[in-house]
Amino acid sequence: MKKIILIFLLIITSIYPSCNNKNKQERLSKFEFYTVKRGDIQDIIKLTGVIKPEIGAEIKVGSRISGKVEKLFVKVGDYVKKGDLIAIIEHKDLKLQIEKLNADKLYLFTELQNIKKEYPLKIKSKQLQIKKLKTDLKFSEKELKRNLSLLKENMVSKQNIDNLKKVVDSLKYSIYSEKENLKLLKREFSDQKNIIKTKILQVEKQIAIAKIDYNYAFIKAPISGTISAVSTQEGETVAASFNSPVFVNIIDLTRLEVVAYVDETDIGKINLNQKVRFYVEAFPDKILTGKIKKIYPKAQVVNNVVTYKIEININNSKFKKLLKPEMTAYIDIILSEKHNVIVVPLKCVKLIGTKNYVFLKKVENIKKVAVKLGIVNNGRAEILSGIKEGDKILSKGFKNVHSF
Repeated sequence: MKKIILIFLLIITSIYPSCNNKNKQERLSKFEFYTVKRGDIQDIIKLTGVIKPEIGAEIKVGSRISGKVEKLFVKVGDYVKKGDLIAIIEHKDLKLQIEKLNADKLYLFTELQNIKKEYPLKIKSKQLQIKKLKTDLKFSEKELKRNLSLLKENMVSKQNIDNLKKVVDSLKYSIYSEKENLKLLKREFSDQKNIIKTKILQVEKQIAIAKIDYNYAFIKAPISGTISAVSTQEGETVAASFNSPVFVNIIDLTRLEVVAYVDETDIGKINLNQKVRFYVEAFPDKILTGKIKKIYPKAQVVNNVVTYKIEININNSKFKKLLKPEMTAYIDIILSEKHNVIVVPLKCVKLIGTKNYVFLKKVENIKKVAVKLGIVNNGRAEILSGIKEGDKILSKGFKNVHSF
């Protein structure tokens, strides 16, 4: 009897391990596991921003003179190039003003030419007159000298000598007087020329100003872009006395940027030239890229929320033309990125106490393994240590792990 019982126990003992292993395999088959792989992962900050024109990319085109709008050549949606004519203001009076000033200039120029002809003749005449007086003086001085010799011999009277002296003195005075007149004439010639030249310069300045005003009547596009608004219509009268009335708004749609506001908790992670990707609701399947080009130092506080403005340039010239100002942009600022690292779904990682764990599948059981995390983003986590590529970790059924 004892032998029979011993044999029975041996049979049961040999059968139990196989049954136990079979039960474990059946229980393992009810769990779901994820095979650990390598991949790429990024650390990002998500923001919402707005598409805006860059500084100088949106221009309000106005008038610097008053008058009626004679012609308006554009409408909303038109594309214009820099220098294209947008509108014409009435300008007949400005044209007449230029013509009058040109006539004044011509008159002054003619007067200057006449002065240049007349005064040299007067100067030459005066010089000839002085030359003649000098000749007469020379002759009179010789005559006086001869008569003085004759007076010694009592061949001429003293009265005759006195008369000759008066003639010599008179000629000397006339020469002196005419020389002074010659100086005055030359000075007058120079002054008259300078006066006319000054008047001509003044008229030329008036003509330049009048031409500027005349050119203001022809409103031209200061930049290339698309007409976004038309504020003044053909036939309307504009008054530019106090401020420039706006005709049209022009936006250069090739010079757009993204403006966003970063929370104070994240601003310390933001740096210039960090990579950015974003999309807009109108084209959710088109991912655009850019870089942070400006971080404003002054915060904006709204409802006790502190944010900092940033500006992002846009790289994709191919898709850039699809964007419009004021579109909402959904932004990812890429703080860091890693390639070919161990990455697992975040749902596979459990925080127990202060440590992170995964549940590693073994041949017959499940083992809890501590892991060290790196970048965590978008439901995925980088694993720095604890598991390796090809391991299988639990992804579903965590409540039943206690059965092992």
